[in-house]
Amino acid sequence: MKSMLVDYDEKTDVITSKDAVKEEPWVSVCRRFNDDVHRLRNVSGMGNFTGLYECFDDDNTRTYFIVEEDEGLYRLRRKHFLEKIGT
Repeated sequence: MKSMLVDYDEKTDVITSKDAVKEEPWVSVCRRFNDDVHRLRNVSGMGNFTGLYECFDDDNTRTYFIVEEDEGLYRLRRKHFLEKIGT
């Protein structure tokens, strides 16, 4: 699962990629933001990337990433959901 840092304008609903930004593994992005990530919407026309996510740091600063979602992400979400049941 790959991800890429982007700029997102909520008012106009426009996603723009930043210059010279490298793709990075989505799992490492989630760890960096302590799993405080939320899916906002579907993405089309940006290569293989299919979802827009917002991530929050410790100061609640928003950062946006587009993610190439695959079956592994859905399994990871399900596992994380099941781990939280009963806590």
